[in-house]
Amino acid sequence: MTIASVPRATQSVIRPVNLNRDLRHLANLIELCFADTLDSAGRRYLEEMRMLSRSGPVLWLMNAFGEAMNWQQGYVCVDDGKLIGNVGVQPASSNGNAWLIANVAVHPEHRRQGIARQLMLAAIETVRKHNGKVITLQVDDYNTGAIALYEQLGFENLGAFTTWERRSYSVPAWRFRKKSGLRLMHRQDWNAEYEFIRTQRPQGANWMYPLSKSQFRPSWQRTFKNWFSGASQERWGVGSHEHLEGWMQLRFSAGAATHMRIVVNPKYEDYLLPRFVVRGLRRIGSRSWSVRMEYPKGRGAETFYQYRFEPTRTLTWMRLWL
Repeated sequence: MTIASVPRATQSVIRPVNLNRDLRHLANLIELCFADTLDSAGRRYLEEMRMLSRSGPVLWLMNAFGEAMNWQQGYVCVDDGKLIGNVGVQPASSNGNAWLIANVAVHPEHRRQGIARQLMLAAIETVRKHNGKVITLQVDDYNTGAIALYEQLGFENLGAFTTWERRSYSVPAWRFRKKSGLRLMHRQDWNAEYEFIRTQRPQGANWMYPLSKSQFRPSWQRTFKNWFSGASQERWGVGSHEHLEGWMQLRFSAGAATHMRIVVNPKYEDYLLPRFVVRGLRRIGSRSWSVRMEYPKGRGAETFYQYRFEPTRTLTWMRLWL
């Protein structure tokens, strides 16, 4: 089904993605448009796309049963038989309220012709039809043109966050005073965690989801989901059961990067941030995969460099409420 035509000298058509015929071309377009920012995970993502594009009946079955890596909700722009644009859109929550937009890409030779806008409008309309309530995305903070487009479409700018990655597997020594105040969070701490994040980072600790109490309230469904997927997490904090000044989450996944999230009161950042980082790295141990963390742009660099983190990208978080 054709969604829209882009008015220009050569007619371009926007239609839903068809993985059976589009996947290899999508990989080529994403690689072309994001070559300067692809990390190891991004390159593996492209390899997986190309591998699936050659799988024939396997891809057809995955597509038919809705298992094809959540790309089937996206759209492509085709010009004279050539795939020149793409947007990915997929649910981020099991209840269908939160959705993600990713990989908004237009071939360099076809930019500034309204293609990205039409792709975004198609994606937003899909979320509306599925009764979605909120859409989030990330965009490189230097891409002012894309940020301006998203703001014109109603997205709010939630701030810029730098992704730091540590590939060193050495475990740092604990050189601080033994009584640092860091402690494991327990089930009864969940409300204090929520109130602290709400105060210090109202846009949420994770770009994918708006902040909600359900992210912290104990849930057997989440426990079962983590167990089933092989994931686990720890949460650490500084402060009382009613009031925190710092918070850290470690999320472990089998065979994948460990994600570290840290939020601290800026008044105590110089004291707390290095202690959280070292405690987190010591809890992670000498695993054979990287550690990643997103932290507000322009903050914490001295600590992260000291413990062998390197910046990879700085992304602006954006959100649209429907």
